[in-house]
This record gives sequence, structure tokens and C-alpha cells, in this order.
Amino acid sequence: MTIMKSTCLTIVLIILSAICIQAQYITTIAGNGSLGNVDDFGSNARFNYPSAVAIDASGNIYVADVNNHSIRKITPSGAVTTLAGNGSPGYVDGNGASAQFNSPYGLTVDAAGNIYVADTENHRIRKIDPSGNVTTIAGSGIWGILDGTLSNARFYMPSSVAIDEITGKLYVTDFAGHDVRVIDIATDNVSILAGAGNGVNGQYADGVGTSARFYHPTCIVLGPDGFLYVADEDNHCIRKIDKSNGTVTTFSGLGQTAGSANGTSGSGGTARFNYPRSIAFDAAGNMMVAGYVGLNIRKIDGSGNVTTFAGTGTQGYVDALYASAQFYYPGGIAVNKNSGVIYIADTYNHTIRQTSNIGLPVIFGNVFAEVNNGVLNVEWTSLIETNISIYDVEASKDGKSFEKIGTVISKSKESSIASSNDYNFSLPFNNAMKGMAIILGCIAFGFSKRNRFITFGLLVISISLFAVSCQKSSDTINDATQLFIRIKQIDNNGNMNYSKVIKVVNK
Repeated sequence: MTIMKSTCLTIVLIILSAICIQAQYITTIAGNGSLGNVDDFGSNARFNYPSAVAIDASGNIYVADVNNHSIRKITPSGAVTTLAGNGSPGYVDGNGASAQFNSPYGLTVDAAGNIYVADTENHRIRKIDPSGNVTTIAGSGIWGILDGTLSNARFYMPSSVAIDEITGKLYVTDFAGHDVRVIDIATDNVSILAGAGNGVNGQYADGVGTSARFYHPTCIVLGPDGFLYVADEDNHCIRKIDKSNGTVTTFSGLGQTAGSANGTSGSGGTARFNYPRSIAFDAAGNMMVAGYVGLNIRKIDGSGNVTTFAGTGTQGYVDALYASAQFYYPGGIAVNKNSGVIYIADTYNHTIRQTSNIGLPVIFGNVFAEVNNGVLNVEWTSLIETNISIYDVEASKDGKSFEKIGTVISKSKESSIASSNDYNFSLPFNNAMKGMAIILGCIAFGFSKRNRFITFGLLVISISLFAVSCQKSSDTINDATQLFIRIKQIDNNGNMNYSKVIKVVNK
């Protein structure tokens, strides 16, 4: 009896371990590791050193795309567009592509959907309203350290901006000025909150107001406790500021001492950081830290304990379990506090990465679709799956409204042990493009990476690419590049999850 109980407990623990592993994965949602400037879906999009990410109330992700001199937008469906800027450096207020930025490094979004941008090499703070209109909030455009009115004040390479929704004040890290500034729009005033504002490199000191010292502060956020927190990059630590009086203390790390040790925070703490670039809080009050040179993501919990959240600390580009994932100078981080998903601007990999969805028993890997010799072929990988019932293959003309075109039975339908599988789905492209329901017999292939077996199954496919059953003949898609594909996972409990949206390649 004792042996039986022990065996049952072991099995339960194995199952729970498999389920927990699934919630600990880093994947790429946009970009593919190559730099460029392309608006498209998912891996077809291109970025050029993305440095910061922010999330609005609708789940849209905004990206400061430094070398494309623009602000990009990623919708929840994976569509990447350019919200403002045209790819060329400059300084122009205007709408959308008529506006220009010069190496914007930081941004934040308020509750109303306004985006505030640290326009670094224009030495200004800009605003993008929900209609895409770009205006200048503060800064004369002349580099320097000068307090005064909004239009006369000078910044020295502002790197990030945070907003206090209650007071309406903006807080700015002045990268080359080595200080933190406060913008009070209501009183038309810019002033130094903390730091000497002397532009002198290599200084570190806790203190009040101008007696404190920073060394290339790169990110500022307002914490859930009402204090400001700053990634003091070249001092290798996280600073804390009382915004009421400018008192600066070291929250975590040891000033001017680089390292990778996990441990405790505060005075006498053992944790060390290696050029922390960006910080963000999750809904539970944990601070997430993007370690630029540390090549990882760290977590500081409510008690000040520092642990490595994701990344090996080795340069690379690998989507994998948190501990095995690799980054290449991750420069920005943001947390969707509703879903718990963490988004990372992986700067030198030119990609936007994310943590896996919590609680769903599948993690998608690569998804690919092409039309070759008149046949639509869709391939995808489940990096980890268990207790999945079926996969629905869905198609769309616009990447927004999807209809099911086929179903594939999961290889883990009867299994509670995590596995990794490859799938392939095919059907004649011309048949799929007809706006009518038809029944096709198709072959689905499932390759188990563990067992390397192949299973053939007859699928009943209902083809309907349009939301309305009757469409004009002019709506028929004749070009494969007008078609978008995504995979919907449905587990044995009816829970659903979606892969990224991809555009079909026409060969």
C-alpha cells in the first residue's frame, strides 16, 4: 500500500511538472532575427534595433524602433504596422508617416491611449495621440541640461519616460545628463528631480535631489508603491526615488559593481546586475529587469529577492524554456498585467519576444504556410503539448477575421505527458479559395519528435474563408500572398489557444 501511494504521488508530480513547464517558455511574436523595416504579420515583420516596449489597455504593443526612427504597433493578432515615423531621422510634428523621430529609445502609454516618447537624439519628449498625431511636449531640440519652460528646456539624450496618471506629471531619465527630470505640463515647467545634472560620467551616490548621482540612467517606471524606480545602467543597479522630495536610494545591486549573482536587495544585499537596461512591474508587484549585457531577464520579488527569470546569460537567439532561452542585448521589457504575459524587446536580435500563455497546455513553435504547385501546405510545431484534443487550421483574407479550413487530431490527445510534435496539413489551393463549403479528404501527418512515428488520418474539411456565406465572385482570392493562416489549439477541457498569424508564401 505504501509503495502504491508513493508511485501514485510520483506520477502526479510528474504530470504537474509537465504542466508547469508549459507555462515557462520564451517565444518570438514579431521579427525573425534579421534587421529591416517591414510592416507585416509575425515573423514576416522586420525591426531595426527595437529598444523599448509598452502595452495599452487593449493589449496592443508599441515598440520604439531606434534605427528605423519610428514607433511600431503590434496588434493582439500579430499585425505589425508603423504608427508614426517614416524610417528616416528628422524632427517633424505631424500625423503618422509625416512625423519624424531621431532614434527614439523609450516610450510609455497612459490610460487614455496617448503614447509618450523619449525622442533621444532630438533631445525632446514627444506625444502620439490615439489618432496618430505627433506633437512635442518638451525640449527645444538643443542638447544640454537646462530647466525652464517646456519649449525652452533642454534635455541631453532622454532615454525613457514615465507618467503619473494622478498628477499628470512626466518623469524622464536624461541618459547623458545623468539625471532624472520632471515635466509639469500644468505649470509649463521642466526641472531636475534627482541627479547633479552636470553631464559628468562615472558618478554614483545616494542622496537628496541634486546631491544624488546617476551614471547613464536608461529606464524609469512608477512602482505600485508610488515610488519611482530607475535602471541606473552603468552603475549596475536599480535606484529608488521618492518623487515628493527627490530622495534617492539604491534598491537593488551594488553601485559601480557589475555581476550576475542572485540574492538579496537593499543595503548589504548580495544581488548584482550587469548593465540593467529596462524594468517593469507585474500585477503582483514583482519587478522584471532586462539585463542588457547580462543577456537575461531577472526578477525582484516583493521581499527584494533577486532570481534569474529567463536566459542563459550567453548571447544568442533561442526560443526555449526560460532557463534555456537566449537573448542578444535585451533592451526593453513590459508586462501585460491582465494576462501576465511579459514582452521583451530583444534589441540585437531585432525581435519582440514574449513569455508563453499561462495555463494552456501547448506552446507553439514555428508555423509556416506556402502554396506550391497549386497545393496549400501548412506546417507547425508544438514545442510542448499535453492533453490537446485537436488543432483547427484557420485562414483569413485580412489577417483579422478567420474561418476554419481543416482539423488535425493531436498526437497528445490521450496523453498527460508533455511531448513535442510536428504537423503538416495540405489541400488544393484553388478549392480553398472558392467561397463555398466543400468536403475534401486530406492527409494529416503527425511526427513525434520522441517516437518518430507517422500517423495518417482522413480529415473532413469544411472550407469557408468568408464570414458571410454568400460573397461576390470578386472576393475570391487568387493570390496566395493575400491569405493568412493561424492554428487554433483546443484541449480536452475546451480551452483554446492560438498560434501567431503568418502570411502564406507563394512559390
